[in-house]
Amino acid sequence: MTTKRREYTREFKLEAVSLVIEHNRKVAEVAQSLGIGISTLDNWVRKYRKEQQGITPTQGLALTDEQRELQALRK
Repeated sequence: MTTKRREYTREFKLEAVSLVIEHNRKVAEVAQSLGIGISTLDNWVRKYRKEQQGITPTQGLALTDEQRELQALRK
């Protein structure tokens, strides 16, 4: 018996990552509160951080131009 993988929207992933990075919450705490796996959220956070360093992951949290602009303005 196989279980179907859940798919999450980009917005959901970015909000979850934001809770970890911008609100300084622990990955395990955020994952539990959102009902997702710790390793799943940890992967999203790592991909996001790589993207912020200019390393584009092959898949993941690709930001829109508007989101990149907002991040640049925040810096």
